[in-house]
Amino acid sequence: MLNEKQLRALKPREKEFTLSDDGQRGVGRLQIRVRPGGAKDWLYVYYLNKRRRKVGIGAYPSISLADARRKAAELSGHLSDGDDPAKIVREKRAASETSYGTLGDLIQAYTADMKERGRNTADEVMERCQRYVKGPFPALWSKPAKEVTSGDIRDILAHHIKRGLTTTTNRLRSWLHTAYQYGLAIEHDPRRQSVIRWELETNPVSVVPRQADWERQGERVVSGNELSAAWHGLPQYSPAAMALRLVMTTAGQRPQSLLRLRVENIDFDQGIIEIPAAASKNGQPHVVPLNEYSRDILTYLCEKALARHSPLLFASPKNPDEHIGITSVPHLLGKWQRDGKRERWSPRDVRRTAKTVLGQLGVSKEDRDRLHGHAMHDVSSRHYDRYDYLAEKRAAMQVWAAWLNGVINQV
Repeated sequence: MLNEKQLRALKPREKEFTLSDDGQRGVGRLQIRVRPGGAKDWLYVYYLNKRRRKVGIGAYPSISLADARRKAAELSGHLSDGDDPAKIVREKRAASETSYGTLGDLIQAYTADMKERGRNTADEVMERCQRYVKGPFPALWSKPAKEVTSGDIRDILAHHIKRGLTTTTNRLRSWLHTAYQYGLAIEHDPRRQSVIRWELETNPVSVVPRQADWERQGERVVSGNELSAAWHGLPQYSPAAMALRLVMTTAGQRPQSLLRLRVENIDFDQGIIEIPAAASKNGQPHVVPLNEYSRDILTYLCEKALARHSPLLFASPKNPDEHIGITSVPHLLGKWQRDGKRERWSPRDVRRTAKTVLGQLGVSKEDRDRLHGHAMHDVSSRHYDRYDYLAEKRAAMQVWAAWLNGVINQV
C-alpha cells in the first residue's frame, strides 16, 4: 500500500513507471505514474469488456493520496454499477468547461480578494450584497455573471429605491461595478488566474447611472441630548447597543474596528485598546486610550467572552467564531429612532461629533486626528517621527470623557 513518505521519495527514471496502491480485483486500481521529467500523476486503471483502460485523476501532490483514493473509490462505484468511469469523467469535464461563475460567485471572489488585500470592509460588502441582492433576487444571484444584463442591475437598484434606500443604493451599485471590474481584470491578468471561468466581456453596471444627488458629505453633529437619549434608551446589554456605547465612549472610533476586537486586544494594565492593522481602515495598528466608561464596558465584554470561551468581544449568537454583523449597530439605532419618531443620526456621526467637540474644547487638530487613527501624510510623520503620542491621546480622551460624563448624567 502506498504512503505519503514513499510518494515523496519517488525518483524519476529513464522511462516512466507506475506503482499500484492495494485494491480488490474487479473494482479497478489506483496507480501513481512517475514520468522521466519528475512529474507524478494519478491513474485509475480498470478493465471493461476485457479491455484495460485508465483515467487520469490529477497530479501529485496537488491531489493527495487520500483524495486520490476517494476519487478512485468513486470511480470504482460507477464501474460496479456497470458504467464506464472514463465516460463519467468526460461528461463531468464537459459540464465544468461549459459552466461559468454566477453573480454570487463573482461577488464572493471579489470580497475574498478584498480580504487578501487587507480590506477590512470585505465582510460588510458581502453581508450587504447578500441582503440586497441574494435575498430579494435569488435567481439573479445564481445566474451566470456573464449573462447578467444592465437591465438586471437597473431592476435591483430600482427595487431598493422604491423601498426608500438612497445612498445605500449607490453603495450597492459601486460594489457590483467593482466586482465586475475585478472579474474582467483577473481573467486577463497573466500574473493572476481565477479558478472560476467568467468569460466577461463588458461591465453591465457601467451604463447604469449613479444617483449623484444622493451623494453628500456627512454634516451631522449629534447633540448631547441625542447621545444621552440613546445611551439610556437602548437595551442595556444588547451586543449592538454595547457596541454603540463603546463607539461613544471611545470618541467615535470606527464601529467596524470595534466589532472585530478580541480579548487579547484589551490591555487593562496599560489602559489601552490595541486595534490591529487588519481591523484598521488605513491598514496601520492603532492604540486607543481607555477612560472610565470604556473600561467598564470592556470589562463586562471581556468577562462575557471568557465565560463563553470565545476570543471575540462581539461574537455572533449564531456563530461564536464570527463577530456580529457590521450592519447590526446602525440597524438597532435606526429602529429605535423610527419607533420613537426621533431625528436620525448614525454611529459614524459620533466620530464627527467628537472631532467637533474636542476642537471646541481646545484639543489640537493633530491630536484629534491621532486619537482617531488618521494616517499622517506629511514627510516628517511618514518617515521620521516614531513617537507614539500616547500621552497626547490620553489627554484628549480625558477631555472627551469629561464632556461625555456631563452629557450622560445631565438632569
